[in-house]
Amino acid sequence: MFTFDLFLLLITSAFIYFILGAFWYSPIGFGKPWMRAVGLTKETMDPNHNMIRAMIVSYLVCLAQSFAIMMVVSHLKVQLVIYSAVIGAMIALAFGLLSAVRSDAYIKRNMVQMSIDHGYDVAGGAIIAGYVTWWLAA
Repeated sequence: MFTFDLFLLLITSAFIYFILGAFWYSPIGFGKPWMRAVGLTKETMDPNHNMIRAMIVSYLVCLAQSFAIMMVVSHLKVQLVIYSAVIGAMIALAFGLLSAVRSDAYIKRNMVQMSIDHGYDVAGGAIIAGYVTWWLAA
């Protein structure tokens, strides 16, 4: 049964994932190398880009990814946070990175960009899975 407690876990998991992304793509994180990899500069960025919409979409994706990880980890009844983190990273690797590698076999995509983008998913998957296990054990 999906209780208020699990709903709160889902919302906070997605928020943690989202905040990780804010740091990941910030100038202190991998923002500068990512911008170089995709060929963007501050001058070439579209000032009319709807950042609020992009952030809402990003949070909804974090919500869906957190839900999937939460379902897998809770179904497996994982007890160790580190083991759960490995499962979360493997989920991200299997469905994110490997799918991108397959697609990139047909198109030329910058490997730096791909590494940064999917590194975020692998790190996020590990953190969220560990967080879910910690929450459920508490």
